[in-house]
Amino acid sequence: MAGNGIDENCDGVDGATGVANPLEGELTVYPNPTSGQLHVTYSGGELLRLEIFDGLGHLLRSREVRHSARFSLTELPVGVYLLRTTSVASGRFVVGRLVVSR
Repeated sequence: MAGNGIDENCDGVDGATGVANPLEGELTVYPNPTSGQLHVTYSGGELLRLEIFDGLGHLLRSREVRHSARFSLTELPVGVYLLRTTSVASGRFVVGRLVVSR
């Protein structure tokens, strides 16, 4: 996820390394890393499904949102998780890394 302060592919740039965002609007996830509350905002009008997975691929949370949402992640252990954001209408999705730290 561009702008999250993490250089995902170790090239010295905090930016996207794949194809353009397949979603209609701009998706913002902050803070990342998080110590408890995660905020998600989306500028598009389509309905999104947000899913948080652990390192083994187990679905931990799923929620549908249109513009913004907050997740409380205080009960999750410190670690790295995946956030998959899917357009409910088109099925297009993006996946980003989410870090929980204390």
